[in-house]
Amino acid sequence: DLDDSLIPSAFGFDPLVLSQKTAQSFSTLTQSRCVLLLCLFPRNIHLDWRKSVYHWALQSPHEVIRATCVKGFSLLLRTQSVQSCSAIPKALLNQIKDDSELVKEACAAIVGKLSCCLSGTFSVQPSLVDSAIKHVTYDILCSSLTVTSAYEKTCSVQACVFKPFLTLLENQVPSSVKLAFIENIPHLCKHLDFNHDESGVKLLVGSLLNLMEDPDKDVRVAFSDCIKNILESLDSEEGFIKELFVSRMKEA
Repeated sequence: DLDDSLIPSAFGFDPLVLSQKTAQSFSTLTQSRCVLLLCLFPRNIHLDWRKSVYHWALQSPHEVIRATCVKGFSLLLRTQSVQSCSAIPKALLNQIKDDSELVKEACAAIVGKLSCCLSGTFSVQPSLVDSAIKHVTYDILCSSLTVTSAYEKTCSVQACVFKPFLTLLENQVPSSVKLAFIENIPHLCKHLDFNHDESGVKLLVGSLLNLMEDPDKDVRVAFSDCIKNILESLDSEEGFIKELFVSRMKEA
């Protein structure tokens, strides 16, 4: 139950109206940072309310708020049913179709964190990468968070979960988006289940292999550095994937 002092009538005004008016006094960057901070609250602190704020923020007319919201949304996910293809909220998946390159890039940049969060127990900590540390000189610390699984390799997330994200790898998509996705491939491979959902795995691997023929040389080179991560994630039983690799590499 809410404390009597927190009931709207006790204020004499509508808190929603107040929040809308006070928001005008803060820059979109400040608002986006506030949204990001909400994802760091302990799970038992008003999770439903925080999810509601995120759903609202995803509809913001400002791309920086939508992009930041996408960045933090993965940390709000605490689903137990990691085997389900519907584990990711539709509100988040809808952002993949956003016209903003910044938002698309944010969607591509969370696939690694997302796979880790959906795989089970994980911890969140500031990045120790030098570039990330330098970045916080003009941003907030939590903008450079890394997500680490409690286990080195879990392989519990089905490939179908990431099917909607594969559109971010298509030819017409800006290279910055593809590069953000490629950067997450090593993390993604640690938690992806290559043993089940053969059609989903084929689709995902096939989309990744298309990057070998991308018009942008930077994309092709970046992906070539990640091929070993994919191969190392395959068991000897996954002959169909290795055959796909061989045939596509010959074509390239």
